[in-house]
Amino acid sequence: MATAYTGAPVQKNTHALYADAGFYATPFININIEGQKGTLAGGAYKKNFKSFDNDYRALMVNVELQAGQFFGEQPAGLLKAASGIYIGTGYGFLNNNIINQNISKPTVTDNVKNTIGVIPTKLGYELNLLKVNEEPALKIDFWYTFNYTVGKGLDGYYDTYSKAFNFYNYYAIGVRYAIIIRHKPIRNYNRYD
Repeated sequence: MATAYTGAPVQKNTHALYADAGFYATPFININIEGQKGTLAGGAYKKNFKSFDNDYRALMVNVELQAGQFFGEQPAGLLKAASGIYIGTGYGFLNNNIINQNISKPTVTDNVKNTIGVIPTKLGYELNLLKVNEEPALKIDFWYTFNYTVGKGLDGYYDTYSKAFNFYNYYAIGVRYAIIIRHKPIRNYNRYD
């Protein structure tokens, strides 16, 4: 679920999809490349004429740090359950594609397609469901992210009353599958082998 906060007075909850690929530098530090595709929307209200639908796409890189990084190797009880809580941040780009916009005043300059920067701040929980050889293989991920957009344009409006910043919230549930890569030890050969 995604919700945009822009110059439009009515916020609408919309749907979006995401996919990501990550590399675990440690069991509790994850570096992700994340793609999103969906719609952001806002509605008009009484004297405020602004409404929009943005068929957006986003690509971001972020780093997630889990609480388990600070709990030692064998946490137990409540600490073990809390190990999957994480925070994250990064940077990316969002491609706006305004497909429906109410432009009823000549002072409004619309920008139907453009690309703006995004700074995501993420809070989530990763639950390990399946383990292979004592290492997590299947995970369920619950997260919320506050995405600050650098510059105007999320709603397509560029008038004197546009906000200097826009942002959108994103709530997600996902499934991650871990591919465990092991390096075989290199055998040392010498001339007597």
